Amino acid sequence: MHARIKTLIIYIILFYPIYLNAQTVIIGDMEYKIKNPRKLEGKAFYDFVYLKDTTQPQHLYKEIYELDFGKNESIFFSYSKKLSDSMMYADLNRQVQTATDPNHLNLTLRGNAFVSSDMYYTNFTDSSVGTLKSITSALFCVKDTTPGIDWQILDSTKNIQGYTCQKAVGESHGRIYTAWFSTDIPFSFGPRKLNGLPGLILQVFDAKRQVLYDIKKISIPSAGVIGIPNDAISATEEQYNKAMAAYRKNPAAFNSGLQGQSSGLKMNSPLNKITPTSIKSLSVVKESPYGNNVHLVENNPIDLK
Repeated sequence: MHARIKTLIIYIILFYPIYLNAQTVIIGDMEYKIKNPRKLEGKAFYDFVYLKDTTQPQHLYKEIYELDFGKNESIFFSYSKKLSDSMMYADLNRQVQTATDPNHLNLTLRGNAFVSSDMYYTNFTDSSVGTLKSITSALFCVKDTTPGIDWQILDSTKNIQGYTCQKAVGESHGRIYTAWFSTDIPFSFGPRKLNGLPGLILQVFDAKRQVLYDIKKISIPSAGVIGIPNDAISATEEQYNKAMAAYRKNPAAFNSGLQGQSSGLKMNSPLNKITPTSIKSLSVVKESPYGNNVHLVENNPIDLK
């Protein structure tokens, strides 16, 4: 029981996703300063529909994603997960704070069981695209070495939510995508790893329509910054996998090796005081607000190569 509880608590506290917050980013109970913070120019929210399991074509995976972008860089992550985890974290905080006996906790974890932890960044300053990943307090920028997309811009146009959009076709990681972008929003970003057009991508789908991102809302914040954490470690996929294997083999040794390498500040949270031995019972309630209530095997990866 204690081993299971420890695993769940570690997941919540240490693998809590990265989100921008003023001049910092937050991951779990640590807060890090942003390296060279730049002005946040806008936020775009996309409905995502994906044929994740080809053996169950009647069940499509659905989620909402958020794209935060500045002049030369962007971060793309699951808005669904951001909401779900924030509510779960706040609810767990409330349970700990109002507990009659902090040494005998009866906790209930509520959260969306079907959301993605993927987080992608694009930086045109150094022509880099990659994935942001974390292992406890260590942050990794895993770069994608695939060449940029060679888009073919066509004459076709259409209107999407009041924006005049132009059509483009290009190949990315084994899929041929059709993208509709608008120069009315002069930022060369889009969902996931899809970027490089002379305007924001508002809709994009692959040739088989197995992967679809459709703009839901665009907002222009009055304040905010964007950037990568100071302590982010540049790594290849292989290096990240080795680090994860080392952590799983010996978490204590892995964390010991990080001492002195992180400038993150510990956040003041009741969760910092939780220990497995203080938990008397633990219930898990899985919620699926987007209709993802069927187990899907990912046999149709978005990146085919």
